[in-house]
Amino acid sequence: MIYEIINATYGSMSEDDLEKMVEELTNDPTLVRDIVPFLIGGYSEEVRKSLSYTAADMFLWVAYEDQLIDLDANFYLWNDKVLGNCFTFNHMNSSYEYLARNSGFHGGLAMEMNLQQSEYLPWTETASVMVFTSTSKEVITSESVRINCEPGFGSRIQIERADYYRLSGKYGTCVTSIKQVAAYYYDGDYTTDGCIRSCYQFVVNQTCSCMDPRYPMPTDATSCNITQKNCIDNLVEEKGDPSDWSTCICPNPCSQIVYSSQLSRAPITQKITECEKNGQKNTTCYAKYEDMAQLEICLPKLEFLIYQEKPLMDFNKFLSYLGGILSILIGVSIVSFIELFFLFMQIFYVLIFNKRI
Repeated sequence: MIYEIINATYGSMSEDDLEKMVEELTNDPTLVRDIVPFLIGGYSEEVRKSLSYTAADMFLWVAYEDQLIDLDANFYLWNDKVLGNCFTFNHMNSSYEYLARNSGFHGGLAMEMNLQQSEYLPWTETASVMVFTSTSKEVITSESVRINCEPGFGSRIQIERADYYRLSGKYGTCVTSIKQVAAYYYDGDYTTDGCIRSCYQFVVNQTCSCMDPRYPMPTDATSCNITQKNCIDNLVEEKGDPSDWSTCICPNPCSQIVYSSQLSRAPITQKITECEKNGQKNTTCYAKYEDMAQLEICLPKLEFLIYQEKPLMDFNKFLSYLGGILSILIGVSIVSFIELFFLFMQIFYVLIFNKRI
């Protein structure tokens, strides 16, 4: 099977080169990870969802504000060709939106998850749950910033919010609408990363007549299969990173909400009391906790920072300053004219009548 994949990906190869490639994949199975999206890229979303974990497989329980909530009703399931099945709380397509009413962990989201490490594929590097924090209208991809929650640990994530408002027009360049950029294939709000990847997909489609399955694309687009991967690799090798392409013009959004996260974690202490009753260590009990991850997410405070660009001097302030300066100049001019008039009169009287006024 691995020989067939290599031949389909890299074309015909000599026996020596083929043996070398097989050896590299055997020594580093993570290289297969780059191939998988091209193998399943043409599958329908429903088929891809069936190949990955369900919410019941992953979550043992979930609570919000210390109250248990229903998984299927409150987590939106979507599939990424690289990440697999993803579960989003407060997704933009969810039927219900939870609001932050209290700060601290008792007012946030908590859960316990089963990682099922025995079912991991050989090329998986890290046993963990990837956690992404973003606004409800921001699309997550495999390159988004994430936090890895390891098994056997209780992880706590504190989220802080900052709002940015930028000036456009004569003050700078920013995007207020997706229509302002040449291509954008992501759902939700505009982001600079989404614009760059959409531009990349547009160029890939022009060059290879298909789009990279690792990133979002239009529903009617053709996903590149494994035989077309070389075309994409050659394009990237020739042009470099898409953020440096002159054709990809992707300014910052004019308004943006950014969440920053801070992680702290500690070993799950609950296993000590449960697995060492009567001084006896229960290995089966310990194995359960070694495959489990606990997670709590909260806002440490409900207030947030706002960074807003404002013009140093707008038109009204300009008129106010101009009026003040003109009034001073006009006042000085009138006084000066009066003083000069009396000076000339004084000189005239002294010269003509030899006396002062």
